[in-house]
Amino acid sequence: MIEKGKMEIRGRKAQEEMLGFAFVIVLVVIIGFVILFLTLRSSSSPIEKESSRVNNLLNSISYFTTSCEKRNIQQLILACRRGELACGQDSCELVKTHISGILSEALEGDYRFSVEVTGEGEEQVLLELKKEEDGECPGDRNALSSISVLPESTVVKLTSCPERS
Repeated sequence: MIEKGKMEIRGRKAQEEMLGFAFVIVLVVIIGFVILFLTLRSSSSPIEKESSRVNNLLNSISYFTTSCEKRNIQQLILACRRGELACGQDSCELVKTHISGILSEALEGDYRFSVEVTGEGEEQVLLELKKEEDGECPGDRNALSSISVLPESTVVKLTSCPERS
């Protein structure tokens, strides 16, 4: 009888060890899938990466703090839309100057860009900024656009495209 009790204890221990081993295997497989998923996900196309870059750039520009009364670009754009002055200057000109400088530096001169500020649902462009005369990329398949809606239904659209060869 003592032998039978020892066999039952050994059998239970073996079952526990096998269950633990199966748990470890399942855990390793799950970790492997997570690593595989992250590896595949991070290898996005250059267009997706550049589109994300343009979107992040537009969002960052909105919160860039200027030397004008510690106002950020978003506040200056709203002042421009209302026709207000900022720091004794035309707020629209301040916005153009700051955005042009930021984009020229951020896009490292190898991109053309245009920025348009309109009211949501309005056709009229309140503020338009282009890197050069032909800053727009009409019909260019490589053009990337990002749109941000600010308070007071103000829409900012940034379009970026590679320089022509």
